[in-house]
Amino acid sequence: MRDFIRLLITLLTPYRKTIFWCSALAIAAAGAAMIGPIVLGRAVDVAREGGTAAIAVAGIAGWLAIEYAGEAIRNYLGRRGSMIAYESVSRHKLEAVDALLRKPLSFHYARKSGDITEKLSSFETETENVIADVIFDLAPALLAMAAMLGYLAWLDWRVAALLAATVFAAVWYKYRLLPKALESQMVWRAAAREVSSTAWDAIKNVLVVKSNAAEKSIGARLVGLRRTMLEKIDADVRFDERMFTRQSLIIRGGSALTLLVALLNVRSGGFSFGDFTAVSAYTFGIFGYVRYIQWQMRTLTRASATYIDMRDMLRAPAEDYASGRPVALKGGVEMRGVRYRYREDVPVIEDVSFKVEPGERVAIVGESGEGKTTLIDLIGRYHLAQEGALLYDGIDAREVNLESLREQIGLVPQDLPLLHESLGENIRFGKLDATDEQVQAAAKLASLDAFIATLPDGYRTLVGERGLKLSGGQRQRVALARAFIRDPKILILDEPTSNLDSRTEEQIQRSLETLMKGRTTFIIAHRLRTVRDADRILVLKGGRIVEQGRHEELVAKGGAYAALLRSQAGLVAPDEAKKAEEAREDEETAG
Repeated sequence: MRDFIRLLITLLTPYRKTIFWCSALAIAAAGAAMIGPIVLGRAVDVAREGGTAAIAVAGIAGWLAIEYAGEAIRNYLGRRGSMIAYESVSRHKLEAVDALLRKPLSFHYARKSGDITEKLSSFETETENVIADVIFDLAPALLAMAAMLGYLAWLDWRVAALLAATVFAAVWYKYRLLPKALESQMVWRAAAREVSSTAWDAIKNVLVVKSNAAEKSIGARLVGLRRTMLEKIDADVRFDERMFTRQSLIIRGGSALTLLVALLNVRSGGFSFGDFTAVSAYTFGIFGYVRYIQWQMRTLTRASATYIDMRDMLRAPAEDYASGRPVALKGGVEMRGVRYRYREDVPVIEDVSFKVEPGERVAIVGESGEGKTTLIDLIGRYHLAQEGALLYDGIDAREVNLESLREQIGLVPQDLPLLHESLGENIRFGKLDATDEQVQAAAKLASLDAFIATLPDGYRTLVGERGLKLSGGQRQRVALARAFIRDPKILILDEPTSNLDSRTEEQIQRSLETLMKGRTTFIIAHRLRTVRDADRILVLKGGRIVEQGRHEELVAKGGAYAALLRSQAGLVAPDEAKKAEEAREDEETAG
């Protein structure tokens, strides 16, 4: 909670002048809360001592006017507090989103996107409540309590001491239980996030759900998660109920003793009926404030729980965008003994070494799970090598500014979800300052222009959540258009034509030839045509490069590459298969 309070101070520092004069108004509101009962008490005394009805009415009217003025001030402070809450928290949310975007892929792959969204949303709501309700309403409450106790001490120090002791006992009891209250809040909020993130994940991947007829299964899972959430919430409510009951005993006991002392003072002549009226009003008023403060402490506890979730998430290491120097890449890439594992006991990339000259076209082949995608993620520095070195044009990757590097790399994954924006904006995402003409030219190169021309809204057509309004091939062509407009020095293609029909593939292949010309290109390939045209082929097995060379060389060698092609029906031409078989037999004979 101390960390959260420090965060609140940071958020509110830009508004310190506004908070200062709002605090002055809070003092005025506290004064109104103190003066009102005094005026009412004096009206009672005047009426009892034979004063005219007009004086009594004037006293009550004065009390009403004072109460109304205090209420108006509190309402104004509430409005100002709400605006400051929205402004400060929304600014922090943008900063949090920026920080999350700078986390490495491993951070995001390990979490449900719905869980991150839920944490952001909960933190935003609860922190706004703290600033709007606690910061601007708590100060007038505390000031009013202090003023009331001061006046009561002037009337009779015993009454003030009794009330002060009761207030201290109630607040201390609440404070002592704050750690347990915080733990209880975190437990049920974790259960609530699991419900929300699971539901969001299902909605986001609705095609997967429907294609597997999993609606009932997801529904049943959500019912079970909801049941667990309600159990945790019920436990938290019961905890609050026990705490509230014990606090009520403290408050009611203190109130009874205070009123008893006040009545004894009336009997002994120490208090007038007007004084007793003021003491009664102050007693109920103070304990009303105590209950209010306790409620706000609960709000503070809830916000602290959401902050802990956010804090732990935001403290995760981010990618380093500051260090290193900007470089103008030529396209040379080299790995020296690179090793990378997601888990220490699961090898992914092991002792990989190769050197690619600028402009070379490199195909990466291997069975599923051999580390192809991880290898290209290392080239794009989406993962950092745990051992060995990665160099660009002979410069160690650690010396190159990451932002500068990524600006010169184009990545086209096999299945790239799109932003829920227009087609034009999705293409422009590759180069945010691109003109409409550049966007249209990129679409043409990706053979997307004819499809866009058939749409009523053209380039303004929304693609839907994750691009679900488009076919797989259309999404892939948008990704290709984005790569065209990016004009990168290093191009990474993850089977860029896998979702296309033969006619479109032919068109895209011609466009890719234009795109790849003069650029260093890494292609994860499964089709023979793509592999045959490569300047070099890297064959991965068990995370290691077991062979590398040109297509003809590797086929003639009859090793891992030739075996891979034979296992994929139709990928090797008959004459090549015959040559590979003869080469293999010659090797066996020589052996």
